[in-house]
Amino acid sequence: MNKKLKDVIMSKLMLKFISIFLLFSLLHTIMGYPFKLIYILTISIVLLYVKNGSYRFFVLFFTTLAALYLPIGLIYGPPTYNTVASFYYTDIQESREFIANIDIKYYLYSIFILILGALVSSIKVNAVNYHKKVVVILMAIIFFFTPAKYALGGKYERAANSGAPETRFFTELIYSIYSLIDEVKLYTSNDSFEITKVNNKYDIYVIVIGESVRKDFMHSYGFKVSNTPFMSSSNGTFFTNYISAASSTQSSLTHSLALYPKIGNNIMTLASKAGFDTYWLSNQGFVGEYDGSVAAIGRRANHSFFIKRGSSDDKRVSSDTALLPEFNSVLKSLGNKKLIVVHLMGSHTPFCTRTEEQYNTFYHNKKFSCYVQSIKNTDKLLSEIYTGLNESKSKWSMMYFSDHALSMTYDKNELAHSDGHKQNYEVPFFITSYDSIQQEFINARRSGLHFMSLFSQWTGIQENSIKNECDMLSSNECNDQSTVIDFNKNHRDFDSLPDDHS
Repeated sequence: MNKKLKDVIMSKLMLKFISIFLLFSLLHTIMGYPFKLIYILTISIVLLYVKNGSYRFFVLFFTTLAALYLPIGLIYGPPTYNTVASFYYTDIQESREFIANIDIKYYLYSIFILILGALVSSIKVNAVNYHKKVVVILMAIIFFFTPAKYALGGKYERAANSGAPETRFFTELIYSIYSLIDEVKLYTSNDSFEITKVNNKYDIYVIVIGESVRKDFMHSYGFKVSNTPFMSSSNGTFFTNYISAASSTQSSLTHSLALYPKIGNNIMTLASKAGFDTYWLSNQGFVGEYDGSVAAIGRRANHSFFIKRGSSDDKRVSSDTALLPEFNSVLKSLGNKKLIVVHLMGSHTPFCTRTEEQYNTFYHNKKFSCYVQSIKNTDKLLSEIYTGLNESKSKWSMMYFSDHALSMTYDKNELAHSDGHKQNYEVPFFITSYDSIQQEFINARRSGLHFMSLFSQWTGIQENSIKNECDMLSSNECNDQSTVIDFNKNHRDFDSLPDDHS
């Protein structure tokens, strides 16, 4: 082989290596994984040893996969349990909203990646044979050492969530699906509550569950825009240091409203066993007759009402105010004791869909302005529920909190679901009653993982399996109030999390 021909081959080989390196650096990011030089180098070297046909198939396969997954990967990250569960429990309307809310730039990125992948896959150079067996063995060790180490140690979840993105994407996805299947089985379990005492102070208990609200965007918690006139002026108890159980709806509410993993032991079955007539009114998604983790808890109520049930309202966006007629009807219904849960869409993305593209006050940009307005709309709904309760002439108490919050993106232009910052868990929590005479503040930390204890105290229902060592409705410091659950269902210390980019 003459020197000129050798130089040409080496230059094409180097071009192929650099092209693979750049392409897979992008693909890993698109699939939701951080840049790791060792994995990029490994895949770049391995593909130099692959024949042109197999090389082309491999490159095009992962390019197409990444292009299709791109909006999800860049916004929400890899296919964790949270991502899989969100798609499983999402109805048609929410899917439409998700697709409609994807910025056009993500589609352009996908097209660019497809073009880039096609160009890289078309580079033809004879496969390298230099010490092929040794190189392949070394590359395989790099790819599979970490997952194998965890698997041999019995840490199967860690094994599935580690390794090179080319294999991790599929192991993580499969493990998440199986985890979801196991969890769904829990929703059919019966309760095992053993109530020892019932001493209710009120006749009607109302829980309003908001969506995606971070407390520092509320005027009642110090936000500069006046978007909570009702809460800011109402008497009641404000919890200033309440943190959600998790940073996503499904995980947060299943761990708050039930003695997880015994999903059958939840607030609806407890209240029903204590003699309450229970109601669940929801504007959240309902997927199939027996699907949905939070909806499954709701269906344990004596009476459940879902705006989005079946196909009746799937083609339109329903305002949370559509729940008010049903709520007022419940207030007028017969029954001495009632527990009414109102589950809102609240500030769920896309924010401007919640507000019908309207906002009273401009704040930073349109999306932020709609988010601020969505909180104001929820505050107005709370005031209307409050009015209805007062008109009922009954003894009542109302609780409001959000399932989780959001964190600021790195460019400070958006709010997104995440699990890595304190702000993802810092939510409002407020209790008011017909006999509240002043504003009180509880600064001691309270965790959503202990919501059942708080609920038990609030409703006066004592039960053997619900912890009651600490007075959750006082300013007393309680133990074990700093744990939160991330997207992969790992328990993390809230205090170890950083603040977001705000």
